Amino acid sequence: MPALAISTITFDQRGCVELDLNLAAEGILDRGRRVIRTATLDGGAVVEDQEFAHGDRTWLIKAKVGESLAENLRYLVQTYGEVRAVTKEGIFRAAPEALDERSAPFVTLRLLVKEKESL
Repeated sequence: MPALAISTITFDQRGCVELDLNLAAEGILDRGRRVIRTATLDGGAVVEDQEFAHGDRTWLIKAKVGESLAENLRYLVQTYGEVRAVTKEGIFRAAPEALDERSAPFVTLRLLVKEKESL
């Protein structure tokens, strides 16, 4: 099984990409909480903790890809505002924000996670 599979929500012949990468190194497994810190007039701070939410996660995926895989990633980013991303953690809906190809054959894909659909 690949470390990350990205596909379109609806069927598209060119809409599936599988990437083998080190998930821990890519930050896909990172966690954070939605925390707001506001300074107070007495020099202290008030912290509001709104817990963990998958919608706060941003995946920055770096992978070595061939030209055909790079072309499919370009197509996904240019054509779809929402994709399905599958990892060992579960199935997510995400928005492909950017694809950086300046370090070819390595690409950097930025996905904004919207929600977790299932385990």
